[in-house]
Amino acid sequence: MKKVLVTYGSLRGGTEGIAIEIAKILRAGGLEVDCLAVTAVDDLTRYDAVVIGGALYGRRWVASARRFVIRHQRALRAVPVWMFSSGPLDASASRGGVPQAPGVAALAARIGARGHMTFGGRLAPDASGFIAHAMAKQHAGDWRDWTHIDDWAAHVAAAIAKEAPRATPIPPPPPARWVLATICAAVAVTALAGGGALVASPDGALLHAPRSLLDHTPFASFAVPGWILLIAVGLTNALAALRLVRRAPAASSTALFAGVVLFGWIVGEMLLLRSANALQLAYLGVAIAIIAESVSASLVRRDGSARPRARERT
Repeated sequence: MKKVLVTYGSLRGGTEGIAIEIAKILRAGGLEVDCLAVTAVDDLTRYDAVVIGGALYGRRWVASARRFVIRHQRALRAVPVWMFSSGPLDASASRGGVPQAPGVAALAARIGARGHMTFGGRLAPDASGFIAHAMAKQHAGDWRDWTHIDDWAAHVAAAIAKEAPRATPIPPPPPARWVLATICAAVAVTALAGGGALVASPDGALLHAPRSLLDHTPFASFAVPGWILLIAVGLTNALAALRLVRRAPAASSTALFAGVVLFGWIVGEMLLLRSANALQLAYLGVAIAIIAESVSASLVRRDGSARPRARERT
């Protein structure tokens, strides 16, 4: 018996309800099914097919569903995948013809999804949150068409049943990016601290840096270099570390940019100060390591893979 994962990203329970219904229909079609929130799924190696659903907000899936696809894209490309969205607070989804949201289409292309369907959403009259509460005054209701959902799920069940057994194992997930994130975070801490000290003490007193260091530079004090170190090096590496930890899209590109900025800073410092001490060489090595690891991570990602209307809520 083929085993299928039905997983979903849902904020208000509407998408979860659709996922549960789809799982029921798949089971009736002779499939073994797990129905889990995307935040509860770590391993896809047990499944022969996957159905992923996401609530639509601002023409994109809810963040948890987007992160799931990005995180597991290599494994998802190895199995048949179907996707569904829920959001329109009217009958348009039941009538068909609702265009696929651009953000969802991009995710579908990334993993080679076999199909996608948009279903109506649900918004409770007492929905919390300023925007949702305001929308509920005019658009509260349950627009999920269960016949439409059941028909689509039955079609997916039949398609999965016809799929040939998987010939190759699902590839393991790419190595965790904690090492790269840790390096970027360490650079960020030192750059923020050093830049802050130079800005707070432009004469270099806090870092015991003599003014003579600036003799061959265009700077009269350490204030401008401090701001550059603080913002250009510190903040870019802090952002890179954060995006890597959160597995954000294009996190490797952010880290690559941070590494290039650090490399430029160190080379510029060495040229202006006319020095090449051990600390500078060490940071130069760190910059090269960040750049190399970022490029490697980007290549792995490519090899592994290679807005709704304002009223959409669920």
